[in-house]
Amino acid sequence: RKKKKKKKTKKKEKKQRGGFNQKKQPPTPTPTPKPRARSEWERLETWLVEPDLSGNRTGLPTPEAACPGANDGYRADGLRVVSDPTLEPDVEIIADKLVNSSVSRDTVVVPVMTGRPGQVHAQHCQNKRGEENWRRQCPEGSRDEHMWWTCDVRQFVAKVHCGYLDADGVIPCMAYDRTRTFPVHGNSPGPRYQPRRRGGKFVTLDKVAHNLAVYPMATAHYFNQFPRLVYLAMTLPPDVPILLANHRLRNEIIAFMAKRGWIDPARIINWDQSKIYYAKSLYFAGELGISEATGNKWDSLRQEKCSWAMALPRTLVQQMFTKDYVQANAQPVVMVVHRIDAGSRRVDNNDALVAALEQTFPNCTVRVFIGREHDIEDTVKWFGEADVLLAPHGAALGFMPFLRPGRAVIEFGYTGGGMSFPGSF
Repeated sequence: RKKKKKKKTKKKEKKQRGGFNQKKQPPTPTPTPKPRARSEWERLETWLVEPDLSGNRTGLPTPEAACPGANDGYRADGLRVVSDPTLEPDVEIIADKLVNSSVSRDTVVVPVMTGRPGQVHAQHCQNKRGEENWRRQCPEGSRDEHMWWTCDVRQFVAKVHCGYLDADGVIPCMAYDRTRTFPVHGNSPGPRYQPRRRGGKFVTLDKVAHNLAVYPMATAHYFNQFPRLVYLAMTLPPDVPILLANHRLRNEIIAFMAKRGWIDPARIINWDQSKIYYAKSLYFAGELGISEATGNKWDSLRQEKCSWAMALPRTLVQQMFTKDYVQANAQPVVMVVHRIDAGSRRVDNNDALVAALEQTFPNCTVRVFIGREHDIEDTVKWFGEADVLLAPHGAALGFMPFLRPGRAVIEFGYTGGGMSFPGSF
């Protein structure tokens, strides 16, 4: 009797729910997310979240609690990888700048080449098959993957409580705490994005920021960090020291910035690649990108789904250096970079190239730039005066932010030394 009564009760409940003698409904399909629509405001405006050093935007302890010892509870594996630090609890975003892409999303270039370069490119795509983001460089990629250079991008400065900086001589200074890693482009030891140094000597500081990235002692990579350094100097509290590699350019760069009142040289401290840095207040800069290539979600570019070079605040640097510029030359200036002072990527017939330019463009002034002959101040002046820049792939192209808006750049690519044209450029 109990079983029969139970069965009747279940039937009655099912009937009341409307599920009795009804056909099973098919599952509701998950709607496909629509491509992110960009309003006219987004296309035309740039905004900057001014530093709010007294705020508590994302739930940092107020006042911040003391940190445990660097070794207490320390772990360097199995940490959660953060794609967008601006959404994380217990992470304070002290500055956030939106940089809008000027590239139409209706213009998607599929990388297709013919002739000998096409054969090299096809081999490059075959060799890279299966690696992260290989399809964006190759015809096999989808439209969304080829959208990697049309992203909207943001520059941010984040503050982490009781944070670490990874120790590594090649891909240094990924920020992390006891539960999460914060890989950004240039500080992203893939493919797992976990600290490379699993233990060792710690340097404990009250507060610190860093301006280091991949290949920290290579000239081009070192100078690539200059826009980040400018942004850090603009937004950090003035008492926060900044870690920098002791590259030969460092003193020139810092003196150049100090002359303009942008930074106090006393804030700079030498980076030791053998040490893990641990700070109560850890600051780091990074970039975020969004487009169809990122699934229409902001992403920290640990994989370069959006162009990192286009994400840097180079426009900010350009505006700072070129806003008061007056063209004093009567003729357009064509500047040719000659890497005669470098160990690789020299144009063998550079003199013939310059002669051909002078003959073909008699109404232009053709200049030859050799890096060793110019300090930072003079280099900025030369690039500021150039209307067309011709250069082999190399460190000199790091000075492009000092060109005025609307200038032209022609880069010479090559195949060799582990790089193949055009996929590596």
